[in-house]
Amino acid sequence: MNKSLQGRVKALASFIAALQIIKAEVVFRALPLPRLLDGLARDGEGAAAHFFGGIGARMGERGDSFWACAQPALKNLKATGLLGSDVRALSVALHVLGRYDSGTQAEALDCGIAALSRALEEARAELGQKGRVYRAMGVTVGIMLALMVV
Repeated sequence: MNKSLQGRVKALASFIAALQIIKAEVVFRALPLPRLLDGLARDGEGAAAHFFGGIGARMGERGDSFWACAQPALKNLKATGLLGSDVRALSVALHVLGRYDSGTQAEALDCGIAALSRALEEARAELGQKGRVYRAMGVTVGIMLALMVV
């Protein structure tokens, strides 16, 4: 359970960083989306790098739109430790990419970053509180099993 909480914290942090990069690229450089996704996959970290790399690869193979390739990938994000509310916040932010002007995309990305930042704060607090309990339970169960074997 402790590792699950840690995984969620790491995944949220990686997606927040990726959304910040996407926002900067959309607003200031207007980099084409396939090149942006390749850069995120290459230079990013954690779950976000894998997620955006997969979408970029699907876009290259099929020639589909970003959103058409992102929808199936979003369904698989729960394996990274993200909750349904985290995935929904990310989905809302990504839904506008490549569809609207840079200002609208930046606003949606800001909302997504804010929602994921709140979720990250909550996840860190939960990890601080429950993480110690889960670690203590693990040690206790381990000691009990060792005593039972002896």
